[in-house]
Amino acid sequence: MGQEDAPLFLRPRTLRPAASQGGEITRRFAMNKVGRMIAAAMQDRTIRLFDARNCEEMQRMEDGFLCTSIAFSPKGDILATGGVDRVV
Repeated sequence: MGQEDAPLFLRPRTLRPAASQGGEITRRFAMNKVGRMIAAAMQDRTIRLFDARNCEEMQRMEDGFLCTSIAFSPKGDILATGGVDRVV
């Protein structure tokens, strides 16, 4: 990513620029299996969960290290992240 003007396409419409969240850079994205939740690993070392239907932030979690990978479990109920600390 790293582009501030990269649009996020869900279904046939553009919701809003995905790589920029109030001037912050999004590093990685993941969507759960049912497509209702988006997880974003931000440059500011936070992990944010968004409702995919309206792109509203549902939760923000602090991470002490920069996240370099992010994924939901096959059921979509567990979110795993990994980063420069080499811990999942």
